[in-house]
Amino acid sequence: DDGMDDASHGYKDKKLAGKCQCEMCREGIATTHNDESHDQSLFGKFTLDVDNKFKLELIGGSTKCGRVMSNYFGYLEITKKANTFKGKNCLEVGSGTGIVGCTIAYLGANQVMMTDQPGVIEILAENAKQLNQYN
Repeated sequence: DDGMDDASHGYKDKKLAGKCQCEMCREGIATTHNDESHDQSLFGKFTLDVDNKFKLELIGGSTKCGRVMSNYFGYLEITKKANTFKGKNCLEVGSGTGIVGCTIAYLGANQVMMTDQPGVIEILAENAKQLNQYN
């Protein structure tokens, strides 16, 4: 079994080697997330802390930064009722696998445009299809 028949598209149980290489981690600015808890799985599952009905299975995984940001935005919208995204048109540049953009869409943004470089867009588009279940 090559794993291609499941939702992971063959990435289940695979991880990137090494730690985060974002500029903040390389420069030592962000030190609290570049440890062994920085999950580099290539097929990651995410559930919003403040609303466990919102779940994503992300081909390509996600960064801890994206998970923290998504949970923070959920906290603002759901717990604090901040209306930061409700009814707004949003643009996310460098969306990666789409965890933040998908979360913003779930939280009530009118429209979310997610962008990234060629090769990543296809993975992003596949992950974004999961939003259809949340209409």
